[in-house]
Amino acid sequence: MLIDMEKIKLEDLVSEKIFGIPKYHVESGNGTHVQMINIRNLQDGTVVPEPIENCVVKESWDVDESRVARGDVLISIKGSSFKAAVIDNETTGLTISPNLFGIRLNGRLHPEILVAYLNSSDGQKELMKLARGTVVNALSISNLLRLSVPVPPVQTQEVLRVYLGAVREYTKLTRKETTLIEKITATILQENLR
Repeated sequence: MLIDMEKIKLEDLVSEKIFGIPKYHVESGNGTHVQMINIRNLQDGTVVPEPIENCVVKESWDVDESRVARGDVLISIKGSSFKAAVIDNETTGLTISPNLFGIRLNGRLHPEILVAYLNSSDGQKELMKLARGTVVNALSISNLLRLSVPVPPVQTQEVLRVYLGAVREYTKLTRKETTLIEKITATILQENLR
């Protein structure tokens, strides 16, 4: 059954914007040490915490302004394709790189649903229409916030949220299983091929 749903500009769904902070390379160690989420950490709609980069940012930056909380949505704003992910309990409190833009939603749309839309083929087409650049695609924040996104009725959102949560947990378990198999294989090969 197709649901007739309204489309709302992303800026009308946002209660707070979160901007990434640039790394600051210093030999003396002056600055604030932070753990930073990068584009490579965005996988399958979640933030994979391995490996999270430890880096230094200038003390002049308000680091707290770039920290993310559970339910925040991260969107990569540079690259050949664009990724979106939801912050969970494991990655709450980390900072984000300048190649990411974070938003805190105002409650009209579940974060998981926005991320699923942005990562879908329809969402990717819409993001690519907004992208600019000759070598590397980039999204301007103002263009991104003007993007119209589908907002299903509340009951449909709840069903989708539960389903997407189950898919996310399954994907996380599958990822852990794959990593374990790779480690076991590497150990067996290392022990037997010396």
